[in-house]
Amino acid sequence: MIFYTDVFGISALAAAIIMFCARFFDAFNDPIIGSIVDRTRTKWGKLRPYMLFTALPISALTILCFTTPNISYAGKVAYAATMYIAWGVVFTTMDVPYWGLSSAMTSDTDDRNKLLTFARLAGTCGGGILTIAVPFITGHITNGIKNDYLLKYGAILSDALKSQMQTDVQMKLQPAYFWIAISCAIIGAPLFLFAFLGTKERTVLNENPPSLKHNISLILKNRPLLLIIASSLLGSLRYVYISMFLYLAKYNLGNESLAAIMSVMVVPLGLFSTILTPFFSKKLGKKNLYIITHIFQSIILAFMFFVGYSSTSAIVILAICLVLLGLPSGFNSILTCAMTSDSVDYLELTTGERGEGICFSMQTFMGKASMAISSLAIGITLGAVLYVPNDFSPSESVLSGLYFLATMGAAISSALAIIPMLFYTFTEKEQKKAREIIERRNNQKL
Repeated sequence: MIFYTDVFGISALAAAIIMFCARFFDAFNDPIIGSIVDRTRTKWGKLRPYMLFTALPISALTILCFTTPNISYAGKVAYAATMYIAWGVVFTTMDVPYWGLSSAMTSDTDDRNKLLTFARLAGTCGGGILTIAVPFITGHITNGIKNDYLLKYGAILSDALKSQMQTDVQMKLQPAYFWIAISCAIIGAPLFLFAFLGTKERTVLNENPPSLKHNISLILKNRPLLLIIASSLLGSLRYVYISMFLYLAKYNLGNESLAAIMSVMVVPLGLFSTILTPFFSKKLGKKNLYIITHIFQSIILAFMFFVGYSSTSAIVILAICLVLLGLPSGFNSILTCAMTSDSVDYLELTTGERGEGICFSMQTFMGKASMAISSLAIGITLGAVLYVPNDFSPSESVLSGLYFLATMGAAISSALAIIPMLFYTFTEKEQKKAREIIERRNNQKL
């Protein structure tokens, strides 16, 4: 979002609409791509070819997404929309078979878990490097230009000098993002090829896969999964504060590089709670733990809103709160996946079909749909407060609007996410009963 508004040069609302439409299209595209992959048959298998044939397109589109052409404003909007949607389609074409590759490489559950854990860890490390590096690079450029103007013209700038500084920042950041994208493409393309060359599909399913229409009908019959989806959509803004770190650091705190530190703060307790999720789930139950973590998150975020950031003591309190917010983020990422897994048993109990593929495709659907809603909320907020990119003396309405969405907006969304879970009845006890019934039913068929 901040690339489109502060570097590419389109309005926040235009960027939000592009990202909203692209993400929702991408979300609904997941089960379609999954059905296509299920029908793929080649000498290399059904999953590995996608690693081979998407490597270069993804790399090229990544570079194009962060290229700023010298064209009209309308042309820029059309260019951004085309590139972003195209990138999303190609990425999904790679991502769906990539995460399904573990089940084709081995039938051993422990080996699959090891493969997935390593892949998640590698992805987290790669994303973490970018999360830290990009704000430092862009912050260095932005702060350098701000300091140059301060030395030359003093602290108070005329409107003309302000406008010139905003343009200078934008023009300097354009090549920075472009070369960052090229670096990612140069590193990423060989890794995709390595995933193709270094793997082998050993588990082959020969049965005819179900149709997309049939898969969608299974989702509509899976009540626990529908409640999880509803909770995820209502809670779309619960992590919006993370998406806004760059905006908050750049404008509210006055130093873009601080976004890297803010991102790191949520990691320690996030890892801690991720590791302890099985223990607390067993003690409290997944539903209860889910509700408790969302209540905790809502309270912390609302507290941050009232504390503000106008003094050193307030900043220290906010830093502590950011660290604490790692707890619910770690719990929730595992709980959603675990409850989705349980919903597969509910589906088998009520329909006789498990439908793991279509159920777990809803994981990526929820993530992308939530990102779409979050992007739209950020764009609407920026437009409503009359946000001006690279204006380092923003109005109070801009600062207040950004901070309200990141704290109170996220708190309200976290609270709303609890509502569907109040109707969630497929608890551990019910899931255990379901497994017993399913096993008796399967034994009777033998």
